[in-house]
Amino acid sequence: MIRRTVLLQPHLLMLALLAPLSAHAQYLEPGMRPAEISRFFSAGASFRQFVPRSGHPLGPDAISYHAVMPTLGLRQGPVEFLAAYGRYEREGESHEAILAAATFAMEFPLAGGPRYPLRGLVLLTTDYTKSEAPGPGREAFNVASLGVGAGMAYRTSGRSVQVALSAAASAQYSFEGFRTGSGFSPLLMGDAVVALPGVPVLDGLVAGYRLRWQQWSMSDDRLRYRSLFHGPWLGVSF
Repeated sequence: MIRRTVLLQPHLLMLALLAPLSAHAQYLEPGMRPAEISRFFSAGASFRQFVPRSGHPLGPDAISYHAVMPTLGLRQGPVEFLAAYGRYEREGESHEAILAAATFAMEFPLAGGPRYPLRGLVLLTTDYTKSEAPGPGREAFNVASLGVGAGMAYRTSGRSVQVALSAAASAQYSFEGFRTGSGFSPLLMGDAVVALPGVPVLDGLVAGYRLRWQQWSMSDDRLRYRSLFHGPWLGVSF
């Protein structure tokens, strides 16, 4: 029986994190330039739900798992890299799960002037997902995607804290790693980032929570899957 994924819980976690940050931003000094949280290395643990979409032709034999994946990230100016690796158990065997992604985000001020904390985003996105299939002779999900997107970011600074919130959507062209199949992959992303530049560790500590929702509509119906990837991370600015 195909497992149905409930997306409400991770969204509530994201809102729970954003609410106190937004409340804190009300007490930050007005007129300050938006925070520049633009260069850091991070490590964390992400929760991955990878399930078949409704009507998948493989039925109960489709790939389906929930896994915790150690995750590494690197942000350098407008470019961010993300890599996650994990394994899941099914039918008494361990199977591999990989996610690698890169995002190039160009920002521009909204409502005029560089002092406005609300920013617009134009993005180039790319990612690669591999999920091994259980059972002998079954093919793995092995798909890369490339696309463009848009979003918004809110950045603000206080005396000892910097806060950045962002949300974006991207429309991606997807293709199989070793075949000619192709398709479409919408991607939704969200981030909440808090930086503490006064902490004496390199240039300060950075913490956050990320969320990625993605699904694939491919020419091969056996690649019709949906993914929810979210989790906290801790990093250092340099």
